[in-house]
Amino acid sequence: SANIGKITLTSKKKDVKNSQTPVSVEGASKHQDGLSEYETWSEPDRDVSYARMGLKEDQTNMTKSMPNNFGDTSETADCAPKSPSSRRGSEIQKLQRKIRNLEQVNEALRSELVILHQLTPSALSRQDKTTSIESDDQETASIARLKEVTTQLELAESELSELKSEKEHLNKQVDLLQTTLQQNSSELIEKQRALLELEDKTAQRIQEIEDVFSKKCAQAEQKCLQLEQKWMDLQNEKDDLSAKMLESNQHINKLSADVERYEQEGIKNKKLQEDLNIQIQQISQQKEDLQRVVAEQEQLLADAERERQELATQLIARDRQVSELQKQLSCLELSSGELERALRSQLDLALDQCAQFEARVRDLDCSNKQVAIVERIKCELERRVAELEVVNTELESKLASLNLVKPHYSDYETDGGSSVAGSPRRQHPPPLLMPSSPPSYKTQRSQDLTSDYISDQEVAVSSPQTQARNMWYPTSPHSHASASPDLGIESDHGRLSSLETHASKSTVMPLGPPAKDFLKLEEENTQLRHNLQKTRYALEETLAQLTAANQHKRQYKAQLSAANQHKAEVERAICHQIDKTHSILKKARVNLEENTKSKR
Repeated sequence: SANIGKITLTSKKKDVKNSQTPVSVEGASKHQDGLSEYETWSEPDRDVSYARMGLKEDQTNMTKSMPNNFGDTSETADCAPKSPSSRRGSEIQKLQRKIRNLEQVNEALRSELVILHQLTPSALSRQDKTTSIESDDQETASIARLKEVTTQLELAESELSELKSEKEHLNKQVDLLQTTLQQNSSELIEKQRALLELEDKTAQRIQEIEDVFSKKCAQAEQKCLQLEQKWMDLQNEKDDLSAKMLESNQHINKLSADVERYEQEGIKNKKLQEDLNIQIQQISQQKEDLQRVVAEQEQLLADAERERQELATQLIARDRQVSELQKQLSCLELSSGELERALRSQLDLALDQCAQFEARVRDLDCSNKQVAIVERIKCELERRVAELEVVNTELESKLASLNLVKPHYSDYETDGGSSVAGSPRRQHPPPLLMPSSPPSYKTQRSQDLTSDYISDQEVAVSSPQTQARNMWYPTSPHSHASASPDLGIESDHGRLSSLETHASKSTVMPLGPPAKDFLKLEEENTQLRHNLQKTRYALEETLAQLTAANQHKRQYKAQLSAANQHKAEVERAICHQIDKTHSILKKARVNLEENTKSKR
């Protein structure tokens, strides 16, 4: 829109310049024609002719008076076409052109205002939709554009006032020209009278010359020879004078035609003067109306300007508040971004720690599962041991019933089941023998026990101890005495040896180190839980900080939205004032158009 306004203004200025050039050319051509019409008069030839005729003194006076008169007439002839009509018409045309140009400028400014009015609501809706930092730049640009438009309007109004003053000045000049025209008409009448007097004098002089010539012809018969030459000269001079008289008659005819034309123009000028007086009265009345309207408009413009200044101050204050809020919001965004980055880094570290803790917890769960399996195996073994103790007590009761125990080993035989794990009744160890090869009493039951409940690692751990234990084994006195088929299956030595080997295995089973590992794992588990609780507290604190930052952000956004709403209200008020000024300018334009129509 700004470019369109600039293009229209430049085109209008060019039209004004082009329209002004033909007027100047016409004036110059008229001036040249006025100068070239009266350049044929020559004073020296006339003086010579009067001197030859013997009318030097009188005719010199006449010639002194005649050229002045003719010079005056030529000056009036030069000034006449320029002064009243051409100048006044050119000045009126210039005023009309200036008024048209100003009207075109006002129309261009009004079209720009309409475009700005059409653009400002969409800009306001876009600002309401997208409350961003870039909207402030658009608002400042629109405010600058409004300021430019107001300055252009003020310039147009100043030009109108200047044109009005020029119009008044030209009216004064028209009055002065009318007075000068009246003076020129009176001078022209006086010059016509002088011209008539000159014609009478010339006629009288011609008659006197003819009388003197007849008298001198009678007297000059004696000097005929001398005067013939003079007569020829006089004839030549007479021819010259006749030619000059013809020229003077032509000039007089021209002057009479000019006088008639001037009289007609004077009549026309009287009519024009009457029309101009009527128009001047109408213009003065319209001028008073316009002055009253302009005073009202100036009052309205002053009120609008005062309100605009107040709104501008409020808008500047709001812009400052908005800029401060935006700075605070940007600072908060930066701080929130840094806080989010720090929290994200802390969260990443916490997540890494949690992943590590979870991995260690999985390891602890695996170890706990293994410990649970070991404890289950231990419970099962204890149950088996309890069963074996029951079986052992039964066997002891059976052995007591059979009376197979010797008196020398009575103490040992009463404590015969002390080799089993979990029997605290052994007080005296049995005698030990060094065999060449240890007895291997293995039954199906002992193989089942080792295969079902003891793992390969436990067997590998317990095997060297059992080998060391089997290097020395106790010998009982009833080892070979009870090997009779009458005792049946229950009296098999392999069963007792299997119990003893199983008891030795059960006593040698390494339960100490897993318990220590379990304590370590429990300590690590408690430490991991403590670390998890710390991270949970840290995460809760970060969440609280994030919620507080979001609340501050919401508060600043609410303040910014309130500032934007106030800004929109201020802009609406400015648009309302612009509409008022637009309506006032429209009324002024209508009044100017009516004035121009009434002038036409």
